[in-house]
Parts: sequence; structure tokens; C-alpha cells
Amino acid sequence: MFKLIVLLWLIAVLIYGLKLNELRLCRWPDSTSGGPAEKISLSVIIPFRNEALNLPLLLQSLKRALPVDYPVELIGVDDFSQDDSVNVFRQYARGLDFRLLESSPESASPKRDAQSRGIAEARGDWILLLDADTQVPKGYFQALKRELLSRPVATFRPGPVVLDADGGGFWPRWQQYENLWLQSLTHFSARCGNALMANGAHLVFRKDRFMALGGFSDAPAVAGGDDMYLLLAWKRRFPGEILPLDLQPELMVHTRAVSGFGSLLRQRLRWARKSRRLNDARIRRWALWQSLVFTGFFASIVSPHYWIMINLMWMSAEYALTEAFRRKSAYRMCWVRELIYHFIRPVVYLIVFIGVWLPVPVRWKGRRFAM
Repeated sequence: MFKLIVLLWLIAVLIYGLKLNELRLCRWPDSTSGGPAEKISLSVIIPFRNEALNLPLLLQSLKRALPVDYPVELIGVDDFSQDDSVNVFRQYARGLDFRLLESSPESASPKRDAQSRGIAEARGDWILLLDADTQVPKGYFQALKRELLSRPVATFRPGPVVLDADGGGFWPRWQQYENLWLQSLTHFSARCGNALMANGAHLVFRKDRFMALGGFSDAPAVAGGDDMYLLLAWKRRFPGEILPLDLQPELMVHTRAVSGFGSLLRQRLRWARKSRRLNDARIRRWALWQSLVFTGFFASIVSPHYWIMINLMWMSAEYALTEAFRRKSAYRMCWVRELIYHFIRPVVYLIVFIGVWLPVPVRWKGRRFAM
């Protein structure tokens, strides 16, 4: 009887998931070369706080990708750094068209304030948001120009982010495995016309549309979540103008995983707490579906046969969804390692789920936030 219940549970959850994901052949809109002229201008906004170690890598990667045949300005916004980030930025940005600004006084949303300051001062028609711990590939800006001009109707473009774990231990590689799923879901949900996620580490949008939305004015005063609040506002106001950047190596921004289990939990806890503030029914249904999946996952532990069956089916579904991202990012897959990571993920998510409801402040960039 128990096996029948678990089997019916699995079937029901998979059907629900397929319905939510609307698995179908998602095609790109037809490319159009017309639109608002054959020219673009771009402002790259980099908010930073205590990033003296990461800024040289980012700025050197930007120099390798520049110059290009259209104007690109660089705006760094210092969020009250306590290290040598400001001097490092000036040193490594030398030779680029750059400006260095200071963020507004500290608030409950420091990164959002820094982004808003940079966007307000930007001269470009298009805004590129990058985190300070990212790096861009050499042909990035030329590939971005082709992408933006080929589909000018799309004014909000979530970009792919590759998580590097070279030389890392178990938990950085676990994050790399998780990132494959999250990035693939971000890409294909937007491509199917109902974007579920965006990543502020790599986000491109038109400035005039951002200003028409009132910027981040309607976002709740919490730390983080700026990318998701902006995505949801865009979906409500300009629903037909969201499309991910194409999955090609030249458009994949790279960043590094956080080190250690403690850092991982703090990061996931911050993500989970800000997600509670999102007022979007579809995202809540996805969260419910994920909870159902993990409930079935833990229920199957008492029956080894169903444990194996559920995990093989779930891993096969993930493998199919992430295939394009893995191929484009040259990710090398090891089935034994992925299987171990897969078993551990529900445990990590359960710990985070419990932590969301505990009155524990979140630490980020040397600050504490009661989210």
C-alpha cells in the first residue's frame, strides 16, 4: 500500500511540474534588424563593497573585451567600502571611459541604492548590471551588440552566469551543480514567455523602460532581491519584452562559488528570505511544487527501490533541462559526483527552509540585516 501511495505521489508531482514548466519547444521570436536604429550605447554599472580582491579580475576582463564599435561607459558605485576597493577601481579602470560614484547613505537595501545611483547617472540607452566578483569573456560586448540589435523588442534580458569551482572543495562544486539547474530554469522559463528568475550578477535592460517603471520605488526595503523585484515589475508592465540572452560562450559571465558550508547556508538563507517578499503566484506555485518533490524525496527513504526510482527520474529530468547550458559552458559532468550532490540538495534546502522562519539576522558584506 505504501509503495502505491509513493508511486501515485510521484506521478502527481511530475504531472504538476510538467504543467508548471509548460515543457514545449520554445522558439526564439523572429529576429528583426529594424527597430530603434542600428546603434546602441551601453552603461556598465558595477556596485561594490569591500571587493579589492575581485575588482582587478573584473576590470581586466572588461579591458580585454573592449574597445568596440559603439560607446560603452563604466560606472563604479562604492557602497562604503572598508578596504582599498576605491583605489583599486581607479587603478585598474585607467584607460577606460569610467566614472566612480559613491552610494547613498546606508539603508536597508544598500546594493539597490548603489544600482539606482549608477543607473540615474548612466548615459547609455542600455544598462548592464554586473557584480564585482564576475568576469566577462573576450568577445562579450560584440556578441551583446548583435544580440540586442537582432531582437530590439526585448527590453529586459536576463544573462547566463557560469559558476567556477576550480580548485574548490566539495561545497563549491555542489554550488556549481545547483547553478546548472537554476541557470537553465532561468533561461528556458524566460524563453517560454514566463520568466521565473533573473540574476543581478548579469542583467541587461533598457534605461528608458527602467525609468518608466519608477526604478526600484515599489520594491520592499530588504537587502537583496533587486533582480527579482525588477523582473516581476517588468512582467506586470512590459510582459512581452522579456527574453534571455542567447546561450553562447561569448555571452556567459563567470563568477566564483562561495567557500565553506557556513557561507553557503548564509547565502541561501538570504535568498530564501527575500523570496518570501515576492508577490507572484507562479513563483509561489513553483516553490510549492519543489516542496512536494522534496517531501516525496524524504518519504521514499523508507523504501530503497522507490528511493532509487525517484532520484533517477528526477536526475534524468534535470539532465534533459540542463543539457544546453552544460554544452555551451563546457561543463564536464561526472555521474557519480552529480548523484552525491543530488542526494544532499534536499537536506540543504530543508535546513534553509527551517532557517527562514527563525529570527536569525542575515550577515552580508559585513552588515547584519533582520529580514
